[in-house]
Amino acid sequence: MMIWCNSRSRNAAKPYDATDAMEKEVRADAKLKNLPGEVLDELWRFRNPEDDGEKLTLEAVLVELKNGYGIEVSISTLSEFYKWLRFKRRMESGRKITDQVMEQMKRDPSMTLERMHDAAQFVFTNATLDHDDPKTYLALAKLRLDAEKVKNDQRRIKLREENAASAKAKLESVVTQNKGGLTAETLKIIEEAAGLL
Repeated sequence: MMIWCNSRSRNAAKPYDATDAMEKEVRADAKLKNLPGEVLDELWRFRNPEDDGEKLTLEAVLVELKNGYGIEVSISTLSEFYKWLRFKRRMESGRKITDQVMEQMKRDPSMTLERMHDAAQFVFTNATLDHDDPKTYLALAKLRLDAEKVKNDQRRIKLREENAASAKAKLESVVTQNKGGLTAETLKIIEEAAGLL
């Protein structure tokens, strides 16, 4: 995520990448944040188990850290670590998705704005589910349904306009051909045209 900020040494604006800062700001003496990726994944699974696994409390994770890794930290440090780890995983997930979309766009330069919008909706919807955000997911679902309703209403209006134009054309044709009065055949054509409306 890019944020623009002013440089202290110069008044020129330069981009500040929050993801880089997240990685650069890890102190060398940080016990948890400097653990290898496999260990970070294991610590993540302690609090976010897969399938039917049991979610460990922070207290239980403290015991696991001490017994399994010889690391002792406070519960507040562990809590902050999990906030950092959640953010780190979200950023990594966002990077992967962005890379995939960029790769797809390179392979298919004809990708339309509508297809890109649909892909973005899919990604964002999945992100809300992955991050246990049901309110946002429901709001997105409602917006999608509303957008679909608007599209359907537009299709219905277009179809009615086409039917009305067709009926008008038939009636004008009948009137031009039958200046002598209304015959049974003319009435039938008028009824068919009215049925289109």
